[in-house]
Amino acid sequence: MAPASFCRVLMIMSVEFSPDEFWAATPKERIVKCREMAAQAEWLAANAGSEARKGYLELAKQWRDLADEMEMWDRQPNRTRPALQDP
Repeated sequence: MAPASFCRVLMIMSVEFSPDEFWAATPKERIVKCREMAAQAEWLAANAGSEARKGYLELAKQWRDLADEMEMWDRQPNRTRPALQDP
């Protein structure tokens, strides 16, 4: 059984994440989704207790970093994008 704090987070999350939809999306749509996930994690951090705040902020940073990296690849001319593999 999941801890109560985890269950509360699941009830609060307003942005849903589906790996299948993520992989099927265009690169620009993936970047937008990453930014949405980062914003949601930041909102959760702002509304969390001190214990959970650090974890949410780190999660937001990871989503933003992923979006930034995808944008970098998207801006490069004649780029060879790394192959995306289904996990």
